[in-house]
Amino acid sequence: MLLRMASSRLRTLAPAAARGVASCTLAPAAAQGVASCTLSPECSSLLDEGAVNFHFSRRCNYACAFCFHSQSNIDILPIEKLLQVVSLLADAGVRKLNFAGGEPFLFPVQLSKLLAHAKDLGLYTSIITNGSHLTGKWMRAHAQHIDMLGYSFDSASDKTNFAHGRWPKGARDSSPADFSSSAPPSRSVRHLLHAAELAREHGVMFKVNSVVTALNWKEDISAHIEAAQPKRWKVFQVLPLEGENCGSGGGGGGFS
Repeated sequence: MLLRMASSRLRTLAPAAARGVASCTLAPAAAQGVASCTLSPECSSLLDEGAVNFHFSRRCNYACAFCFHSQSNIDILPIEKLLQVVSLLADAGVRKLNFAGGEPFLFPVQLSKLLAHAKDLGLYTSIITNGSHLTGKWMRAHAQHIDMLGYSFDSASDKTNFAHGRWPKGARDSSPADFSSSAPPSRSVRHLLHAAELAREHGVMFKVNSVVTALNWKEDISAHIEAAQPKRWKVFQVLPLEGENCGSGGGGGGFS
């Protein structure tokens, strides 16, 4: 249902790399010399599209089993090094920079400085977030540096999100039996509508990213998408990555 609905109503996209979006993830070693975080040949060839997903930290307050980041490294570079990376990417021809994670809003000060620097360099900026730490106060102070705000929304069901791992780590002691399908708007729906409203209020374009899994592929979330009115809706299929969301050091949980 989810895939069929998306393809008929909005834009359905394959994984980001297939659309020419390179990803830049920084390891702690790069702190010794930011220039060492040179993009791989595969990623460099994608820069013809001029877009990069900048995963400046792997740290996240959720534990989505299908996520391609295992959080095996949750360090973050000093802000001076992160700003230098943005400058290097701009010099390399990047035109669009998406700040991803991990959860970017776990580092609101660094995120605001990175966004401001990127805009100073003339880049198109976007963020993808789980919405749990997005606040009106932060948006009022920094929305002028954001072109697009993206929210990750896979299910309107607390029970399904809990099973996925899209749930605060400190609240993982809840039992799926505690969730009622007749409860008021779920955590994810509240965050979706909050993010959409903040984007509209501050003149920022809004998009939604959804991951299709074995647990949600029959779910119809069209009413919630209609309510949020995103400019763009991207629907992704889970891809197993050894050592990240499957295999040694990975999760996965059989959701693909």
